[in-house]
Amino acid sequence: MEISQVSRKFCLLFALTLPFGPFACSQTQHPAAQQKSAPAGAPVIGGEHFVKRTITDTQQGGMPAATIYLPESWHLDGKIEWHYGWTENPVAMSAQAENPANAEAYFCYPLLRFDSIQVAANLRQYVKSPPKQGERMAMGAINLDPRPPLQIMAMFIHQVRGTVTNFKWVGQQSLPGLASALELDPWPGQQGIAVKIGYDLNGKPVEEAFYGVYYRTQPVNAGGAAGAVTQTNWGLRVRSSHSTMVGTGKGHRRSAGGNV
Repeated sequence: MEISQVSRKFCLLFALTLPFGPFACSQTQHPAAQQKSAPAGAPVIGGEHFVKRTITDTQQGGMPAATIYLPESWHLDGKIEWHYGWTENPVAMSAQAENPANAEAYFCYPLLRFDSIQVAANLRQYVKSPPKQGERMAMGAINLDPRPPLQIMAMFIHQVRGTVTNFKWVGQQSLPGLASALELDPWPGQQGIAVKIGYDLNGKPVEEAFYGVYYRTQPVNAGGAAGAVTQTNWGLRVRSSHSTMVGTGKGHRRSAGGNV
């Protein structure tokens, strides 16, 4: 599979609906996701029956939070997390679906939301405790100066796969139409990007392609006097999956990026 291809199977696999707006996903283990058998008339994709699973929000009394369509044999773990004080990023969904027959799996990661706040030099003396780079701020966003799409994607991959054995950077590709292909709402400065890496999983070589949609706003005046304080909002929307090619001795992981 070419790095530029987003598998139709996995786009249909994770058709999620949330009643409270945007989310992103992350690897997790949670019993709230419900598994069902394939009913009559269930969609068949690539010879597999797909069924609807529901992830519930335990912090909201067990209300249904997301529906996911999976092959009927797959296992699903999912979780909704609320941080009520994080007004800029109060809720995150995480999910992990796995095929018990082989190494196929799908992971989702929370939205990476960053803010960069620049205070004019003559006013910095009045900022008593400025947040450090990489530190989460009071309203939930992480304080970090803007980075290019490839750089922040590499930082993210290092965070989630930094301990794997025989890590290899295989390649990267710009995907201008990724946000549209994933039917994402338009955000400022959107750019699609894909990165493929290789490493050993359970003693076997695999390849994993991460797809992400980067966004970045233009700096805006966030203070009183013009130019006193400027703020840039930016980040990365990521969704991730992997599969191993049975019988070849070599596998690949596929990842799809986006906020639904």
